[in-house]
Amino acid sequence: MKSPTYSPILLYPCGHTFCAKVCTNRIINGDLLVLRLGQCLEIHTVTNRKKTCPYCRQRIVSQALNLSLQKLINNFVALQKNPAPAHQSFDPGAQSQYGEKLRQAETRSRILQCALANSVEAKAKLARDIADAQRKVVQLESREQETKVRLEKVNLEYHRVLSEMRENQDNLATLQKYQDEETAKVNLIQETLKNLRKEYLLMEDAVAPQAQASPPLPPQVLVLIKEESLHHENERSPKESAESSSPVVVIITVQEQQPSCSYDSSKPQEIATAASSAQQQHNHELVCRVCQLGSPEVRGELMELACVCKDDLAVAHRRCAEAWFQIRGNRRCEICGKIVTNITVKRGMWSRVTRIINPEVEPSRHPHCNVLVTLFTMAILLPLFVRLAIYR
Repeated sequence: MKSPTYSPILLYPCGHTFCAKVCTNRIINGDLLVLRLGQCLEIHTVTNRKKTCPYCRQRIVSQALNLSLQKLINNFVALQKNPAPAHQSFDPGAQSQYGEKLRQAETRSRILQCALANSVEAKAKLARDIADAQRKVVQLESREQETKVRLEKVNLEYHRVLSEMRENQDNLATLQKYQDEETAKVNLIQETLKNLRKEYLLMEDAVAPQAQASPPLPPQVLVLIKEESLHHENERSPKESAESSSPVVVIITVQEQQPSCSYDSSKPQEIATAASSAQQQHNHELVCRVCQLGSPEVRGELMELACVCKDDLAVAHRRCAEAWFQIRGNRRCEICGKIVTNITVKRGMWSRVTRIINPEVEPSRHPHCNVLVTLFTMAILLPLFVRLAIYR
C-alpha cells in the first residue's frame, strides 16, 4: 500500500480498507466518479462486477483514501530507508535517572505484588466466608419456615385462649350481676321481714289484753304452695302446670283438742248421761277436720267430702279442703286413699284458710299477709324475668 502507486482505500459504510492502483481511466456510474481499483479491489469490483465489500458483503456506497494508514505506511518506509545506529551513547546523568526510575518501578512492582497476594488471600477468605454465609442463610431459611409454623400455632392458641378468657369474663360478669341481684333481693327481704317483725310485735302488744280474756288461739301454720287447678290435674301436662303455677301463701289454723275425762266407779249413771249428752252435742256441732273449727266460728259452711270417710273425718270447710289438697298436690284423701270428687280449685284462684278465730282481729292481719305474699311472689318471679331479658 505504498503511496502513490498503491493507496489504502476506505470503503463506506463498512470501514474496511483495501489497496487501489491509481490510473487515469475513470468510469462514470450515474452521478458518482469511481476510481479504477488495484489488483484486490479491481478484480472484485470490475472483473467480478461486485458492488459489495469483499469482507463483510455490505453494499459499497462510497470510497475514500485512508489518510491515517497512509501516513503510518510512509513513516515505516522512511525508517526502512534511514535505519538508526546500532549502539547509541547515553549521558551518565540520564543513566542514573533511568536507574532510579527502574528501582522505583521495581519497588512499586514488589508493593503491587504484595498487595496482589494480599488481595488474592482476602478474596479466598471472602469466598470461604461467602460459602459459610450461604450455608447459614439456608439453615436460617429452614428455621424461618419452622418458626413460621410454630408462630401460626402459637397465634391460634393465643386467639383460642383469648376467646376463652372473654367468655369467662362475660360469664363472670353475668354471675356477679346475678350475685348482686340476689344480694339486693336478700337485703330487701331482710329489711321487709325486719319491719314486719316490728309491726308484729306492736300488734301483739296491742292484742295481748284481749288474748288474755279470750281463750288461747290455736296453733297456726304458714305454708308456701303453688297455685294450680286440682280438678283437671290428670288432664294437664307438667309443662302447662309449671307455666300456670304461681306461689300462694296458705295459713292453716289447727286446733288441738285435749279432751279430759274422769272416771268414777261410784257414779256410772252420771258418766253414761254425760257421754250421751256429749254425743248429741257432737252430732249437732260438727267441726272441720283441717282447722278444727265449727261453722259459726269461721266464714264458710261445712261440707261433706266425697270420699269413704265418715263422721268428723268427712267434714271440712271448702276453703280448708281446697288449701289442704293443694298442699298435698292431689285430691287423694290421706285417710281413706280415695279421690275427693267434689273439691274443685279454679285456675288463678288464691287459696287460703282463715287463721283468725276472733273476727275483730282479722282485718288487721290481712294487709300483712298480702305484703308477705307480694314479696314472695317478687322474689320468685324477678330472677325469671331477668334471665329472660338476658337471653333475649
